[in-house]
Amino acid sequence: MKIYLTQENLKQNSISDILEYVMAGGGATRREIQRETGFSWGTVSENAAELISRGYLLEEKDVSKGKAGRTGYILKLNGEQIVSIGIDINKIGMSAVVMSFDREIRHRIFREFTAQNKDEVIESALSLCDEALEFCKDKYKVLSIGLAVQGSVDNKNGVSLRFPIKSGWSAVNFKELFEQKYGVFTYVDHDPKCMLLAKAFDLKKEEGNAPKNLMLIRVDKGIGMSVMLDSRICEDVDKMELAHTLAVYNGLKCSCGRKGCLEAYSSISGISARCGVSFEKVLKNRERYVTILEEGARLLAVALHNAAMLFYPDKIILTGDYINRDDSFLETLKKYFYEFDYIDGRKKIEICADKNISAAFGAALKSQTEAVKNLQI
Repeated sequence: MKIYLTQENLKQNSISDILEYVMAGGGATRREIQRETGFSWGTVSENAAELISRGYLLEEKDVSKGKAGRTGYILKLNGEQIVSIGIDINKIGMSAVVMSFDREIRHRIFREFTAQNKDEVIESALSLCDEALEFCKDKYKVLSIGLAVQGSVDNKNGVSLRFPIKSGWSAVNFKELFEQKYGVFTYVDHDPKCMLLAKAFDLKKEEGNAPKNLMLIRVDKGIGMSVMLDSRICEDVDKMELAHTLAVYNGLKCSCGRKGCLEAYSSISGISARCGVSFEKVLKNRERYVTILEEGARLLAVALHNAAMLFYPDKIILTGDYINRDDSFLETLKKYFYEFDYIDGRKKIEICADKNISAAFGAALKSQTEAVKNLQI
């Protein structure tokens, strides 16, 4: 079946391409856009003018150093009118951010996780979005909503397939639910991928260059993993389920029903179950439970080593509630990880922790990017 592009299709595509180019570089002149996109001068000028009139772009004098001759003008993202909302749906707690079009956080919200079943999780997520939208009322136009969801996610269709509550979870189409209620483009993804996107954004700001190869591990009540190769996040890595890889043959029963999963030994919920007390009490009585804590760190180190041999990242970033609450966990993990020798001459993989990565911010970033690709003006 042939697909014919109309003039309207072409206009929408060129508008999205121009906006994507400005987003990627943080700013661009009309001449730069024309040169890099191959569009005619008329197309660039007309679409840039429309994006300015609708509040997506601002035009400012280009005061870049080293440029001789007449001062030109540069197009930049308008952070004063357009925003995206990011929401992190996680058993540790639910959070939301309002992020401007130029990637600055305008507002943050956090709530303890108290939901007991599917309906309460959905209700809490919608209530959090309502509060974020109330903040935006009469101030900003909301371009997109991004959801970072724990568990298993079908990001192509915006469906949460599995969420870690005790029972009663069936596939929830968050994309459909939010778009029907709010009439705003919504994108749904796995929370570790959103966190890695947020971390990569921060690293690019700090170092000036986009990071190439990263692996992020979120350790809290569960264990999640995301991977970036050649500056692109691998879309299907979450299907590998690092948390439910075999750590101990015929070992402890995991919440998933199988035996010997990594999550049963190295997560907050697994350690708490093994010790028979809350994780807080485990940390307060570390000497009593040191064997269990050490084993959990060692088994996680082995799993990370195996994953690193598949992807070989430049850096492994540890995040999540375990890292936030146990200052000694990272050093114990590194001790075991670096016991393995790399005999192929490749450089040593850096392992570090980051306690401040926001999955909600990453979800807002991703939703904004996808919304621009699908922008209808």
